[in-house]
Amino acid sequence: TCFVSSIARSGDGNAGKNNRNSYFENAQKVLSVACRTCKYSLSLCLLNMARSKLFEMSPAKDSNKLRRDAVSESYDWIQKNSFAGPGAEPESLEVLFICLVSCVQPLLHELAQLPEAGAMELGRVGLTMLLPLIRWDSNTLWGRKVQVASMECLLSLMMGAYPIMERHGGKIMSELISCVGRLQRDVTIQNKVQSHGFDHNENDELLATKTAMVIALHVASAALVLCGRKAEEVLIKIENGSYIKSLVDSCSVIRSS
Repeated sequence: TCFVSSIARSGDGNAGKNNRNSYFENAQKVLSVACRTCKYSLSLCLLNMARSKLFEMSPAKDSNKLRRDAVSESYDWIQKNSFAGPGAEPESLEVLFICLVSCVQPLLHELAQLPEAGAMELGRVGLTMLLPLIRWDSNTLWGRKVQVASMECLLSLMMGAYPIMERHGGKIMSELISCVGRLQRDVTIQNKVQSHGFDHNENDELLATKTAMVIALHVASAALVLCGRKAEEVLIKIENGSYIKSLVDSCSVIRSS
C-alpha cells in the first residue's frame, strides 16, 4: 500500500503523469499475477488490500473496469480451487475464505455503490460461482466461514446487478431457503449431541452454524426485495406445501425482516 501511495505522489507534469500511468499499469499486472498464484492466506489478504488501494488511486478513466476484471479473475480462481468442496484441507478452505472476504466482497460492494449497477456484467457468472458454495453441506468451522462469506458476496452482487436479478430470483431464493433448512437441521443435531455430552457450552461449530442461519435469513430477505416475483413464488410454494414447520416459519421471518 505504501508503494502504491508513493507511485500516486510521484512526478510532475506530463512526464510524471506518463510515468505514473506506466507504474500503475505494471503494478496492476504484477498484483494480478500474485493474487492468482498466492497460496498463503495472510499474503493473499495483503495483496488484495494493496490491489484495492491501487484501484482507488488509479489514474485510469475506468477504474471500475479494473475492479470488474479483478472480481472475474477471482471467480475463475475460486471455481478452480473449490472443487474439493467442504471436505478440503482447512488450509485450502482458509485461502478460499480469504479470497472471498478480501477481494470479491469488497470489490462487489464498491461496484454496488455505483448508480449504473456496476456489477451487472458479473451477475450471471457470479451466481454460477457463489450458489454452489452456499449449497455446501458442512459442519466444519472453515466450511461455515466460506458459506457465510459467499452469502455476503451474493448480497453485494444482487445490489450491484439488480436489473438482472429478477430473472434469477427463483434459483437464488431456492438456494438460500434450502441453506436455511440444512442449517436448522444441523443446529438441532448439534444441540442434541451437546445435551448428551459433558460440555454444555456452545462450541465454535454450533455458534458458526447459528450465525450462518441468521445471515442466510437476512440475505434471503434482501433477495425477496431485489429479485421480486420469482423469489416470492418460492416462499409461497413452501408456505402452501407440506414442509416442516421450522422452514415455513422461516418464510415469515424472511418476509418480515
